[in-house]
Amino acid sequence: MQGIDPLQPSQSGWDRLEKGKVGVLAAAANMTERLCSGLVYLLVCLKAYGGAFGIGAVTQYISAVTALSHNLEEFLGAIGEVNTNREFLKKTFDFLDTPNDMYQGSLTVEKRNDCQYEVEFKDVSFCYPGTDRKVLDHVNLKFRIGEKLAIVGENGSGKSTLSKNMNAILKPTEGDIIVNGMNTKDADKMWDIRQTAGMVFQNPDNQIVATIVEEDVAFGPENLGIEPAEIRRRVEESLKSVGMYEFKDRQPHLLSGGQKQRVAIAGIIAMKPECIIFDEATAMLDPSGRKEVMKTIKKLNKEENITAIHITHFMEEAVEADRVIAVSYTHLRAHETDSYL
Repeated sequence: MQGIDPLQPSQSGWDRLEKGKVGVLAAAANMTERLCSGLVYLLVCLKAYGGAFGIGAVTQYISAVTALSHNLEEFLGAIGEVNTNREFLKKTFDFLDTPNDMYQGSLTVEKRNDCQYEVEFKDVSFCYPGTDRKVLDHVNLKFRIGEKLAIVGENGSGKSTLSKNMNAILKPTEGDIIVNGMNTKDADKMWDIRQTAGMVFQNPDNQIVATIVEEDVAFGPENLGIEPAEIRRRVEESLKSVGMYEFKDRQPHLLSGGQKQRVAIAGIIAMKPECIIFDEATAMLDPSGRKEVMKTIKKLNKEENITAIHITHFMEEAVEADRVIAVSYTHLRAHETDSYL
């Protein structure tokens, strides 16, 4: 244990010393103001008494001196504040100059090429906090890369809860969800899981964060720490894949609903997911917008082998899937499209 140097002030002593410096400067400023004001007032009065200038000039001189002395007081007070905050500012700038030791580049999600990539629900149950009612009850589900699934069911049946458990927005109350070999309960794998399983929500306005289309698409890769040149390449590829490259310089609020949703999808594609979950992504769109989005989903699934999980109320959309998952208040039933619809 180090001894205490009696000749060196303690931390509280340093604090009192710094406060004392501020007090001295404040007192000096106040005294300087009073002294200067008094001397000038005396000089002006003597000059006026001697007839050097009139009463109007006296008023002007006094106003100018008052303003000058007040500014001088504030200046000296500011010097005292800067002196007091000097150590704090030094620590702040030292912190800002600290080199970034975080990993730079794309997240290291293992890409399997054996076509056995799966999302698997293992006896999963889920309850929202504050209630014992099971929204999902002992669900077992599995699907592979490149598959296109449709999830249908009534409002409140648990479709969105199911999808949010897939990419770790929600965590199972019981059981496990395995995404590309990673358990969604593993906090260290959360960002890897969300890069693997991207999500497109119902309202594109809730997912678009930038004022220019290409900046919005770049937002996700930037937060993954990807190099700028790679971000530019991904933004261009993503916008072209959804047919929105010619709108890259547009402001999102000038786009139609279908175009906004395609921009939101491009933002997910730019993060290179293996799977995209569309949580009623066409629900707020008109027939034309729905057709645009469905065409994009089909293209991504067939041409880029991205697993597409599409939650929908529209049976004409569900019929295009390889399988249909029917959710009925905590329970699931899986059906091949041809035999079910």
